[in-house]
Amino acid sequence: MITYCLTKVKKIFVILLAVLASTISIHAQELEAKVTINHQQVGNTTRTDVFETLQQKIESFLNEHTWTSMHFRENERIRCNFAITVNTYSDTDNSFKCAMTLTVSRPVYNSTYTTTTYLTKDNSFDFNFQLTDQLEYQGPDRLESNLVAMLA
Repeated sequence: MITYCLTKVKKIFVILLAVLASTISIHAQELEAKVTINHQQVGNTTRTDVFETLQQKIESFLNEHTWTSMHFRENERIRCNFAITVNTYSDTDNSFKCAMTLTVSRPVYNSTYTTTTYLTKDNSFDFNFQLTDQLEYQGPDRLESNLVAMLA
């Protein structure tokens, strides 16, 4: 299980690194992430607050973390849309089994429109999350949770 998670972490990390690296030749950019969580497939759960909190914490983690040492204007940010579909959720062990579609777009230089630079779907976006969890990235050697590892 850990080997599988680390493989997924490496895959997503390489993808995001490639997207960020592809923009460095023009200007390095930070993220403008939007996260949507669809939990309708879970059925009757009394814990809808966990989905709202998860969405807010992921969005804050991605948007507020400084990924580069450069400063950027709002219109220079790379736009990322994370569409997470929760297939199963267990409130006893706080486990989520999800599918995630990531769409990345960036502004076209000297224009008002964007272009999609990357699109992928991960049908095994599985992790554990509790309401009290803090999503913190402290470098690739100090990954506190598999959710942070997959997002960073």
